[in-house]
Amino acid sequence: MDHISKGLSGMEIMPMSKLGIDADAKEAVLFALLANECIAGTGMDMPLHREGMPDVSMGKISFPG
Repeated sequence: MDHISKGLSGMEIMPMSKLGIDADAKEAVLFALLANECIAGTGMDMPLHREGMPDVSMGKISFPG
């Protein structure tokens, strides 16, 4: 976590348990977040990307052929 904090200076980094999320569920929580953002149709403004670049899409829903 120290290494991540150094690489993302200016951002608060904390353990998931402090947010009330079991660390063993982090992958499931991430996929739920990505699915929600995809369905909501919102992009994320990534603070570390270059000015003028489009917001990041949070996934794509693909239906079987």
